[in-house]
Amino acid sequence: MSKWVDKYQNIVLGVLSTILMFMILAVLMDKLILPLYTKHGFEVELPDITELHYSHAGQLLKSEGFKMVVDTTKFSSVYPESTVIAQNPQPFSLVKRGRRIYVTISAGEKNVYVPKVTGTSLTNVRFLLTEAELSLGEVFYEFNSYTPRDVVFKQNLIDTMVTKGSPIDITVSLGRAPTQIIVPDVVGKSSSLASKIIKESGLRVGEITYRVNLKLVADTVLEQRPASGTRVTQYTPVYLVISVLEAVE
Repeated sequence: MSKWVDKYQNIVLGVLSTILMFMILAVLMDKLILPLYTKHGFEVELPDITELHYSHAGQLLKSEGFKMVVDTTKFSSVYPESTVIAQNPQPFSLVKRGRRIYVTISAGEKNVYVPKVTGTSLTNVRFLLTEAELSLGEVFYEFNSYTPRDVVFKQNLIDTMVTKGSPIDITVSLGRAPTQIIVPDVVGKSSSLASKIIKESGLRVGEITYRVNLKLVADTVLEQRPASGTRVTQYTPVYLVISVLEAVE
């Protein structure tokens, strides 16, 4: 009888030992072997490399065990050329070492071609410059015996590449120069409108002074010299007095 008891005990012990070994193996697999195989626990926080120069960003990622790959380049008026605009995965994500990090690099501001806009009207020039992704800069007015009135005959830049949005200055013809010019009346007008009228008349804006006047809207022309109706020569300066709401020091 004792032999059967001993044999039964040995069987139970053997089963328990086997179960214990499986439990130990399962714990080892979960805590040690599987993490080593999947590299779980080796995930690290990905640094933020946006707004860094391309070379600096690459060195930083390499030091952390990652590899940088340029995915796309984009023109940008905000980020200087060769600056990282975006990264994938996102900054501060938990990722495994050795992973490739895809980045978008700034190509700097976009360069565009300056078209010829002379020989056309000011309205058409605005359209042409908008189409070329440029802006209208200073508009000058000059008498020109060879160009009809209101036609553009000069531009400061042409047949060249400039950054997107660059201003292009132009000169509009006032037609044949008269012997004398009658000074226009600009009193009561805003300073910007007065300046435009004076320039379009073939004259120029002279010294501007300011005077406190609470009865009129600020920036209104109170006086002009020479007075309107005066006959003067080309490019004669017209001096203006402009209203303000408080004294200008």
